[in-house]
Amino acid sequence: MSMSRLRLGWWIGLATLCLGAKLPADTIQGYVLHAGTGQRLANVDVAFLIGSEDGSMAPMASTKSDTQGRFDFSGPFLTAGTQFALRADYDGVEYPSSILHLGAQDEIIIEVYPAGDDASGLRITNHNIFLGIVGETVEAAHLVQADNGGDQTYVGPLVDGHIRGLEFVVPAQLASLTPHTGELVRLSATRVFDTQPLPPGPSQIAFTFQVDPEAFDGSYVHEVVYPTQHLDLFIQPVDVQLGETFQDLGVVDLHSQQYRHYRTHDLSPGQRLRIDLPITRPLRWALKWALLALVPAILIGVTAVARRPVPANDVSSETPSGAAATTPEIPSTQAQVLQQLAQVRSQRAQARGDEARELDQQYQELMAQARDIYRQLPQA
Repeated sequence: MSMSRLRLGWWIGLATLCLGAKLPADTIQGYVLHAGTGQRLANVDVAFLIGSEDGSMAPMASTKSDTQGRFDFSGPFLTAGTQFALRADYDGVEYPSSILHLGAQDEIIIEVYPAGDDASGLRITNHNIFLGIVGETVEAAHLVQADNGGDQTYVGPLVDGHIRGLEFVVPAQLASLTPHTGELVRLSATRVFDTQPLPPGPSQIAFTFQVDPEAFDGSYVHEVVYPTQHLDLFIQPVDVQLGETFQDLGVVDLHSQQYRHYRTHDLSPGQRLRIDLPITRPLRWALKWALLALVPAILIGVTAVARRPVPANDVSSETPSGAAATTPEIPSTQAQVLQQLAQVRSQRAQARGDEARELDQQYQELMAQARDIYRQLPQA
């Protein structure tokens, strides 16, 4: 793209955002498909999301599928190589696409499923637990690969306004509980649940916590909630010995740390596994949460497919053969201003009083930034 086209496209993009003008531009098109029946669905909300440098995805426009289930987005802000994602909202569940690049695909199909509360098809393909001790405090990280073998998106009953998704048993006395892939809600002293719906197929959940040393008697007990194909334990220190229930796979190096790797198979709901840890000896153990970025490498025998919105720098491999990946041509500052303008405009539609006036001020400031960027672009 020439700089003159870039300059013109940037300014027209602002005009589209500000005035709602419909101008010729590249188009994103596709349709919403019911994965169970194979039929296209009409009147489904579809959002266009654009990415920024910080990895977030924000809605910039929305539409509804027509009577043939089709949708399209067009606007001058859609330049070749632009990173974007789409999200359909069906039966109360959001279905985000992976990160896509404009021009790398002719048509986009968003598959959706009916929602239901039948948990009979839920199972855990891999449950990975990292255990260690800082002083006398047990620290644990759980990386869970779940699979919904049914034909509906699992949506459990609402609890205090939260969807009751996958449940986990945790120690009663937690010093901290931190979710890394969504939100966790305490159901009872020893149960928490994830709040995300589970579409058919694989999903991934990660969380960490500490156990209050005064409540820890030297044994960590893991209770199985769902049928579990593989349970993998990564333990420090590496000389911890477990019973015959676990297969000793030796010492492994992960992110400059050594762990003793144990595995067991085919666990049933309600089964309890006792893991004895030597709390009386000081340990040099620091679980670095950067390990969460290594989930695909440490999940044994599993192809990790996250069902949550993915970071904008994760390039999707789902492009048609022969379609070349391209690099976005709009500078990041310009893209961010466009995104912020879209966000403010969306928020302003619902705002009243002081909030509305504050958003109006933000909008004017962003427009001033946009004009400055326009003036700095090279002339044709």
